[in-house]
Amino acid sequence: MNGRNICKTIVLGVEVILKILTFNGVYLPGYKAGGPIRSLANLASHLKDDIELYILTRDRDAGDTEPYENIEFNKWVKLTNEHVFYQKEKEMSIFTLRRIINCNDYHGVLLNGILSEYTIRYLLLRRLKLIKSKPTIIMPHGDLSRGALSLKNKKKSIYLKIAKILGLYDGLVWLATSDSEKNDTLKVFGRKDIVTIPNLPYHSSQNGNDFINIKEKGNLDVIYISRITKVKNLLFALKVLNDVKGYVNFNIYGPISDNDYWNSCQKFISSMNRNIKVKYHGSLPHEKVKLVFKRSDVLLLPTLGENYGHVIVEALSVGVPVIISDQTPWRNLSLRNAGWDIPLENENGYANAIQTLVDMDKEEFLKFKFGAKKYLKEVQKVSETKEAYTKLFKETYTS
Repeated sequence: MNGRNICKTIVLGVEVILKILTFNGVYLPGYKAGGPIRSLANLASHLKDDIELYILTRDRDAGDTEPYENIEFNKWVKLTNEHVFYQKEKEMSIFTLRRIINCNDYHGVLLNGILSEYTIRYLLLRRLKLIKSKPTIIMPHGDLSRGALSLKNKKKSIYLKIAKILGLYDGLVWLATSDSEKNDTLKVFGRKDIVTIPNLPYHSSQNGNDFINIKEKGNLDVIYISRITKVKNLLFALKVLNDVKGYVNFNIYGPISDNDYWNSCQKFISSMNRNIKVKYHGSLPHEKVKLVFKRSDVLLLPTLGENYGHVIVEALSVGVPVIISDQTPWRNLSLRNAGWDIPLENENGYANAIQTLVDMDKEEFLKFKFGAKKYLKEVQKVSETKEAYTKLFKETYTS
């Protein structure tokens, strides 16, 4: 691999934009990995006047066997607001990672996820003192939620015990995106000073009242947009839908991350009541999300845990109410006519919420569409959030 492609000249000064190295298993133009991609892209877009992200990622989308087309690999390329290094799959190694870190003088490092392959490799290199010492911020990104830890529980538990013994996560600056994520981190790692700043939304998420309202009494168009995996709880969604009376179209979008789980879903779909029509559409590129939402009445996502939930925000932003679990930051929705956040133990609560929407006419439902947008506008404080990120990065990376 050409060393000049790895090493990118970075000029540092007193008042220059902060240069931050970060890693993500998938990045744009990929979209199948969902939230983490949007979190980074939104950060780069909102803070472009203060930071410049250098993102190391794979050469393909999640689950794909072929690399992206029309992308230059194994060199730094400039996207809209960020620099990206697309690593060829066969050339990914801890040694390449070490070279990329050591040959550039970044202000600091931002880690995405506790259990990602990139994070673990970086922390091992750091612990062995094989890379330059840089101030490092780590964002759990939902890895420590109850739902996430319940999957492959034994392997994760063993790794976290060993990591604590080795002190891999010592000396980091911890950044949570919600109070629940902060509490999850405290449960696993004990006493830590944890800064809490919410994720930044997609730039267009608060624009206009351009939704379409064609809701008819006795009918409902329900949508699911997420990866098909246990943590997103699609099978639960199918089961609660099956108890609903009226005519329901349930449109499923998202990559299949767990084939066995999807097989279980398909088996259940084949036995569902005839008034519930289910269709799987495959993965949905981000640029088509808003259009699909505008044709839908409600987002159903009984997730086991979200530290943010970009798809929830995008639904609310275009006037689509949501029916979600109480394991996300978006709470008290029913009090604001924005939807429902329901404990997963309350299956009847989900069926009743869906039935309530089915039974609404156009005028009643319109209150929920306006309520969804109003709720998001009131709870999101984008300017304050941007200032909080900028302050944290400057304090961490220039001290």
